[in-house]
Amino acid sequence: MDAATTKTFAAQALNAVLPEVYSTLTGFAGRDDFESVIKQVFGTTYDGAAIEALRQQWLAGDFSALPQLEILPGEQLQGANAAYAGEKNTIYFSSDFLNQYAGNAEAVRSVFLEEIGHSVDWKINAVDTPGDEGELFAGLVQGITWSASKIEQMKQEMMLPF
Repeated sequence: MDAATTKTFAAQALNAVLPEVYSTLTGFAGRDDFESVIKQVFGTTYDGAAIEALRQQWLAGDFSALPQLEILPGEQLQGANAAYAGEKNTIYFSSDFLNQYAGNAEAVRSVFLEEIGHSVDWKINAVDTPGDEGELFAGLVQGITWSASKIEQMKQEMMLPF
């Protein structure tokens, strides 16, 4: 495939999961454990007004505050499936990842939610939450249950800056 076709195919894979991502966020925003999940993922010193604003937007089906999306060749992301850049409020997806997993909506959705988790951290915390808060956010939002040791491992992970 040429570069334009590769990017088009990748964009189709990404667009196919948007309704699922939005539905997952709306469902999460309506859960009784919303606040406890936010505290578990992002700590207790976050901006409560900022997270409540996001929650209300998600409940209303308003996803305009989500980051912009951009698809880049895989080599530009240094092997990452996706990355979030807070300064630009943009999630960069690897076209290689999207093309490889075009038929696996669950994988694409999980990576998308992970990067949304990083963007939420950027918006509600003055300092980056230690560990891989994006992975923890994505899992808990999707209802995945992990052992305490797995959660602690995620909280200890070192993230590479994009």
